[in-house]
Amino acid sequence: MACDGTASLSVVGSSPLYDVLWDNGQTDALANGLCSGPHSYTLTDAYGCNYIYHFQVGYKPDLLPPIVLLNAQASAALGPDGTLLLDPWVFDAGSVDYCGIASFTADPAFFSCNDLGANNVFITVTDYDGNSSGGWVELLVVDTLGPVLICPPSLYTGDCQSAPSFDDPGFTDNCSSAAQTMVQTAGLPSGSTFPFGTTIQEFMATDDYGNTGVCSFEIHVEGPPAVESDIISPTLPDVCNGSITLTPIGQVLPYTFAWGIGESGPEISNLCPDAYTVTITDASGCTSILDIPLLVGNHDPGPLARVQIFPNPAAEFAFIQTNGINEPYALSLSDATGRILMEAACDSGAVPYRLDLSEFPSGLLFVKIRFSNKGDVWLRLLRIAH
Repeated sequence: MACDGTASLSVVGSSPLYDVLWDNGQTDALANGLCSGPHSYTLTDAYGCNYIYHFQVGYKPDLLPPIVLLNAQASAALGPDGTLLLDPWVFDAGSVDYCGIASFTADPAFFSCNDLGANNVFITVTDYDGNSSGGWVELLVVDTLGPVLICPPSLYTGDCQSAPSFDDPGFTDNCSSAAQTMVQTAGLPSGSTFPFGTTIQEFMATDDYGNTGVCSFEIHVEGPPAVESDIISPTLPDVCNGSITLTPIGQVLPYTFAWGIGESGPEISNLCPDAYTVTITDASGCTSILDIPLLVGNHDPGPLARVQIFPNPAAEFAFIQTNGINEPYALSLSDATGRILMEAACDSGAVPYRLDLSEFPSGLLFVKIRFSNKGDVWLRLLRIAH
């Protein structure tokens, strides 16, 4: 509210010499800049007599409505719940009022998915004296939020298990009840034969208004149970103080261990010089069978005793495990005539190598493994029809 009131005084019946002090600090006969409401002034004449007077400054109401300046069109997006409460100030283009603008209101102000597109809205501008004015505008309600996809949890499985299967992702959206499209953008379809390692499965869905959402999960396929071995050989031929400790290096845990001597667990001790067999089973039921020779002293049994191929005979694939020889090696596969069928370079023997046999003929095959520091190892493999 403006403080632009004035008051003036003239003195009669007293000394023509006087001083005046208004309550706002002014000292002239005319006071200005007064707000409406009660006021006072003090009059002092030439004899030092003080007179205090009280008066009221009235209020002249503002009858003029605001000057309304509006943007003809604006857009606003629905929220995650599919609704929108409009802020009408988005339409203000500089509206003014002498006494100030008290409120901007919109009718209607609430919108939902049913209101997508252009909507006529009336904007009312009200000042502090209750005067109002307004105008029609157009609100474009849009949906810019993509759908939320809920992918299946990541899956860990063993190679001996059936092909991994999974459901399509779940779908939620603020304005669409179902996806217009749902496509898999990475990975393999459910029920496929997945390679060893990790495969990223990614899906993308589009809602009714062209917005997209994505989600992903992983399928981890482990080979047969793999271990690292720590072998302590017996010190003498007739002394049974050897031990074997196996440490899982796979992900489908836990492992179980069944030794041919009737023991269980990853570690056996008090061993005499001999060959020891262990069946290792992972949490998915896949198994590996290892034969571990235990010789006298710290003698290295050599690569021939360490390298194993299983299963043997094999149909679609076999695995090569080097049992502690964790160094790169070259592999070649040949038939009984000596014709080389395939060659491969393996970075490390820490993880069993999967040998795909599906493209090779049935019969006796020969596997050659060449270590850079330990020489060559030849293994026989019988490939049978599936």
